[in-house]
Amino acid sequence: MISSLHASRQPPPWLRCVLLWVLFLGLLFAGSIFTAPLFPGQGKRLAYGITGTVAALAATLAVLRWSKDRWADAGLRWSRYSVPRFLGGLLLGLALLAAVLPLIYISTGIYPALHPDAGARLLLPLAVFFPLALMEEIAFRGYPFTLLQRRYGLWAAQGITAAAFALYHIVTGWPVLGSLLGPGTWAFVFGIAAARTGGLAWPTGIHTGLNVGQAVVGLGMAATGPSFFQLRAPDGSTGAALAAAMMPAGLCAQVIFLSAALGLTLRLARRRAATSPPAQQAATPLAAAPR
Repeated sequence: MISSLHASRQPPPWLRCVLLWVLFLGLLFAGSIFTAPLFPGQGKRLAYGITGTVAALAATLAVLRWSKDRWADAGLRWSRYSVPRFLGGLLLGLALLAAVLPLIYISTGIYPALHPDAGARLLLPLAVFFPLALMEEIAFRGYPFTLLQRRYGLWAAQGITAAAFALYHIVTGWPVLGSLLGPGTWAFVFGIAAARTGGLAWPTGIHTGLNVGQAVVGLGMAATGPSFFQLRAPDGSTGAALAAAMMPAGLCAQVIFLSAALGLTLRLARRRAATSPPAQQAATPLAAAPR
């Protein structure tokens, strides 16, 4: 009776998610105002990621306390599998990015060539993109994804967090189409990784691997930033001017990855439906969800 009364007094799940995302953005923007002037060059991006990670954790903690849930309900926990899962996700993310390069080469002839300043650029992507990936996974595949999944189901959690993830990138300055086709698509990949493992190590690894891979080869939003390799056309041209030529291959890869993520989501949703009746799932407290 007491647990039912507590559940009935909790704010609606969608409201808790929206509040967490608003708090996250507010803290991120406010913190960045103070930290950005302290770090020169690419150090600003590292500071942005660290500030964002702190903001995501603070927003999560605030909403957890308001809704009277436990820290474990956020899907954040450390285990002996955390590091292996992160490293496995990192390798998978790099592999997924590497799989795009042959499509680009076959369709356009564009290939990665060693950058003239490669020596000074090698370790920068990993240092910068780990906290950038971590902050976004905490904010979107942490408590919001866990809460939406338990209350509305896996498909709703995937769709809502993907839409919110794309909107977040639009708000932070990404173009609308790029946010929908890029982060909006990859959100389903990160989401199924979180759903399959019940934690953030694997999706954070995949996310980091993709971002590192893009920065290393100068692909996507990293095309105009520091990169270890440089994409080069057969005529020797480089830089952002190649983006239009690579678009068809990129879209083809996005469709393949999105289809795979949707297929895995369907498979997991069917498996859960077969093992747990809907009524039983709805009656299960959030904190009792398997990790």
